Amino acid sequence: MLYNVLKAVYMMCALCHLVSGHINGRCNAIQLIHNELSYKNRVTYMKDNMPIGYTIKVQNEEVYRRSNVTQLKHHVSNQDLQYLWIIINAEILQKILKVLPEKHFSRNYIQVLSDTFDYMNDINTYENNVIQEIQRRILQNNKANWKDVKPKALLDNCYKVMQDIFNCVGKSTAGLHSRGTSGN
Repeated sequence: MLYNVLKAVYMMCALCHLVSGHINGRCNAIQLIHNELSYKNRVTYMKDNMPIGYTIKVQNEEVYRRSNVTQLKHHVSNQDLQYLWIIINAEILQKILKVLPEKHFSRNYIQVLSDTFDYMNDINTYENNVIQEIQRRILQNNKANWKDVKPKALLDNCYKVMQDIFNCVGKSTAGLHSRGTSGN
């Protein structure tokens, strides 16, 4: 328990440095997210401490997989794919936070990730019709487009897509941390 509190304090300090400009921008935020999304953390916080078979409801578009990136690359820039990754995962983290009890073991972990994505969302704005349409559908909350997905699977997708679309993430460790499911 003390370890988790200390880690949360450390992560909040790192986030404060990001916001105050002491750490240099987007790549450092991505590196922070990369470190937090390690395979060990995803298993510890999103699998081992969740009920077996636990799922949350998300829009189809919020299940942002590598295959989605491959399809979208023909229509949008890499910068747009990065922006879409930020807005989708910011929404996913908010949905996970809504279902976690206040004192849940994983809450601080998700809160730090959510705060980092919020920071990333604040410093990025892009205007692309394809991206805006996807964002509109996500925010629309059309229950017909919802599906049940395990929280760990959503973070697995987040990690894998991050590996593909950001150059400032070390590719040498991709195989070590990208085990697990890619969707449901």
